[in-house]
Amino acid sequence: MTGNAAHWFVDRHIAEGRGAKTAFEEAWEGGRQLTYGALAEGAGQVADALTRSGISREARAAMFVLDQIEFPQIFWGALKAGVVPVALNTLLSTDVYGAILRDSRAAIAFVSQELWDVVAPAVQASPHLRHIVVIGPEAPEGTQSWEAFVAGTTPAETLECSADEIAFWLYSSGSTGAPKGVRHVHSALRQTCDTFARQVLDIQETDKVFSAAKLFFAYGLGNGMSFPMSVGATSVLFNGRPTPDIVSHILEAHQPTVYYGVPTLYAALLHKWETDGAAPQVPLRCCTSAGEALPAEISRKWRDLMGIDIIDGVGSTEMLHIFLAAPQPERRCRRKLAANGVILWASILSTGSDQRKCCIFSSPTGLVTCSMAHRARRFRAMRFGWSMRMASRLALALWGSFWYAADLPPPIIGTNAIKPAEPSKENGPALVINMNALRRAALSTVGAQMICSRSLASGSAHLRLSRPWSRFQPYWRPLLWPIAMRMIWKNPKPLWC
Repeated sequence: MTGNAAHWFVDRHIAEGRGAKTAFEEAWEGGRQLTYGALAEGAGQVADALTRSGISREARAAMFVLDQIEFPQIFWGALKAGVVPVALNTLLSTDVYGAILRDSRAAIAFVSQELWDVVAPAVQASPHLRHIVVIGPEAPEGTQSWEAFVAGTTPAETLECSADEIAFWLYSSGSTGAPKGVRHVHSALRQTCDTFARQVLDIQETDKVFSAAKLFFAYGLGNGMSFPMSVGATSVLFNGRPTPDIVSHILEAHQPTVYYGVPTLYAALLHKWETDGAAPQVPLRCCTSAGEALPAEISRKWRDLMGIDIIDGVGSTEMLHIFLAAPQPERRCRRKLAANGVILWASILSTGSDQRKCCIFSSPTGLVTCSMAHRARRFRAMRFGWSMRMASRLALALWGSFWYAADLPPPIIGTNAIKPAEPSKENGPALVINMNALRRAALSTVGAQMICSRSLASGSAHLRLSRPWSRFQPYWRPLLWPIAMRMIWKNPKPLWC
């Protein structure tokens, strides 16, 4: 049984001869490098240190850690020991940290020294914390330094576990109130790599990646850690605020081939380079954007300046990473997925004249097994992968296309989020999707996440019904409801598998 994600992401690279290759490099003056061999050794030492400290299996380890080489060592070391790391946003307030510590009941906390002043009142008041490890040259009173924590340890073997066991927690951004703990299983990490990283980004061992999004985000965790580690690539880490000047310098100094950003930063970079009159020479082959709608003008300017398109995607903390994306025009995703995954295709007509393709990813293992942590109102027991396939399958049957709705009834035609559009002879019936309204509708229901496909560079898009017989649907669609529901109930596998 090798369900522990650390087997595949860490130990495998040693067996395949990548021990001497750089896994992580820090992008500031005096920054360090960490090879895959050193990562495996460091993670093993962390696992041994956790066991020696009396941190039991399935106990939580809070990570108030900046993007530095200790982050992957702590994360994978915890997984090796069966401890559950909880990667936390390093920009929150003391009160929020206190609420998260009470909610997660973490037994140990790792804190970057730069964050100590904000974190200290919360960790010192937590009744559950037994150990506090500070990463930095000095350890405040009542804490233990990082060097002392790992001193005298020997690399421990990776603990065997099931792929469906809880591996780590991430906390949501708190769009509906206080941040909520989202629990992810070991298999979810590889699922995101087998889908978005491999089939959309086509990530390779020779790539060097840089993510402006931090590792504590679900988006950044995949970008800067699990994706490059899935193939033995190199990741550039930066522990500060990604301003346009700094990001521009990192791109020029470290020469990444894959860059992950957000629309606001793309706009700021373009403005800086237009003001300076020149852009850095970077061998970028792939860029992605998430977190908010990417304006069409920014997408066009980036393509004109850098010569590549920005892959715009939709994701969530609950789904761990991007599950709906517009692939690069010259590369289409394969329909057959490894690890029992599923790809759905839809045609999207942007507000411009060009047509774009879009794909959505799901998995029978539940790309995420999601549940609320210690909440009075818990999520209904569900596996998001199954929920996605069910809703998408029903939508395919009824409308010839798809959209995703977990915990919400599929037909919301006529709301502000989705409205019928005037049909055309070329494209047939269409739906107008307003992403902002759709997000508000999704977040208004506890335990619900509802995301629809969108164009590469527009907040609103026309979703074409891609079945050739879709124009006849108004006549037979009402008759299909009981049939579709019975098919889903009897056989929850996707219709297109």
